[in-house]
Amino acid sequence: MENSSIVNEEVCSIPIQDYPLPVKRVLPQFPSVTERYFEPWFLNHSLLLPQSIKNADQSANEIVGDDINKDADTVCVGDDGLNCLQGEQVVLFHSNKVAMICLAPRHPLLAQIWSPNEACTKSDAKLVKVDYDMESNKSLVQGKSKRGGQKLKASSVICTLNCDNGLKYPVYACLEGKLLEINSNLISQPELVQQKPWSDGYLALILPYDRKDDNVVKKYLLSPKDYQAQFESAR
Repeated sequence: MENSSIVNEEVCSIPIQDYPLPVKRVLPQFPSVTERYFEPWFLNHSLLLPQSIKNADQSANEIVGDDINKDADTVCVGDDGLNCLQGEQVVLFHSNKVAMICLAPRHPLLAQIWSPNEACTKSDAKLVKVDYDMESNKSLVQGKSKRGGQKLKASSVICTLNCDNGLKYPVYACLEGKLLEINSNLISQPELVQQKPWSDGYLALILPYDRKDDNVVKKYLLSPKDYQAQFESAR
């Protein structure tokens, strides 16, 4: 993340003591870069994904390789939640409206490490490959005017997380915009997603289309307060 084009301008309106991500600090007395500069909003699956996906009864293990990259509709979620491919995500917004796509602490691949006391699905699977769509790899923006870049829907799958137990987790764009950057470091170091999920392990940077209207940009997202309330009501 240190090499990205994000300008350091303090922005996060959330008090440090209430920051909703369990970010590790280099020095305990000083807030991390993530805490100071990025405001987290969480993916609302109930709005983003069609109901037919959430009610599907096909086993997660029956998902076939490349099909998962084609369309969000091919993703299948088990009713028991244990073999669930639908992972929690968080979007970190900078003051310049660039959105950093990450996994949330309750994602099955992070929960055992980052949310050990939460009543959420946990997996001891090891992430072995971050598989970016080849079109995403070729279609990044260029120049100061941000020309080019793959156009993304909120339900677009940016990449697929492949685990050592055979399960695959799609990562969604979460908002409409242009793909600015994929984290190419993850191709050779996929373990960063689990080790440093809100810094070096980010998955992509997206520039929203409508940067003036928060209601449009965050249409499929929840504030930390609403996200926590939704989680508690579902228990």
